[in-house]
Amino acid sequence: MRFTSPIHFLFISLLFVGSWSWYGTSSDSFYSKHDDAGFKSLLTGCAATDSIGPVASCLQNVQIFLDSSGQHQLLPGEIDAGSSDNCGIQSLQVEPALLTCHELGTASAALIVADSVGLADTCYAVLSVLDTLAPAVSCPAPLSLVVDGNCQVAIPDFTPLPGNVLASSTADFSGVQGQGGWSYGSYAAYDYQNFIPLPWFDNGVWFGNQADSTPLIGPSAMMAGADDLAWAVRRWTSDFTGQVSISGAYYDIDDSCTDSLKVRILQNGQEIFSDEAVGSQSTSYSLSTFVQAG
Repeated sequence: MRFTSPIHFLFISLLFVGSWSWYGTSSDSFYSKHDDAGFKSLLTGCAATDSIGPVASCLQNVQIFLDSSGQHQLLPGEIDAGSSDNCGIQSLQVEPALLTCHELGTASAALIVADSVGLADTCYAVLSVLDTLAPAVSCPAPLSLVVDGNCQVAIPDFTPLPGNVLASSTADFSGVQGQGGWSYGSYAAYDYQNFIPLPWFDNGVWFGNQADSTPLIGPSAMMAGADDLAWAVRRWTSDFTGQVSISGAYYDIDDSCTDSLKVRILQNGQEIFSDEAVGSQSTSYSLSTFVQAG
């Protein structure tokens, strides 16, 4: 909008109603094309001259209930107590946005209120984070136990602590057969009963007596026999009885070849997991099973 005469502006400003257009012809007339939205902006001056920031207002003593995964996605509306701004609120944000079991009890959350010109204000809500869901009990499969000569039997420990690592094929890797329950050897293809320990360990790698010293087993890689199909095997003997989770990841380290990687997990000679990996993209796995010591 361009005004060439202040007198005309004062006169015409009284006539602003709805949408209109008027064009003058003299040198001191004013030129304009206006609508309702533009007129409101002119009267309030919010778009160009707003210097009044928003006012953040937070609720207090807000109860938050965690879900079955121990989390709650906090929304601005849950703690906003009527925040305001003279030209309208542009955005509401909360921090932290995700509440977990770490916040159980009394916690606080920030509400950040911003308007369209970037002015902001922050308040803090007091939260009461609650866990009202009972734990879910998962029982192991039925187990047969044999009593000894004194008519006694040892009851297995069915309550391992969550996250308690019983064994790690990489962290426990060593040059001593049997250390940490781990042995390093091979099976002839599909012969799950006859475990053959690898005879040599050198420079951080177990190796056999086939071509290229295969089979090979290192801290994070294995290679089958080159002369005949001898599977490279890491074997762990459990000293724990109870339910365990087995997890990890695998990939074909030599993806330039046309062959693929075959992964198998055996328990007492029985295959409980198998997969085939082609290429260098890592694949994760996780399964649960019941084990007995020995």
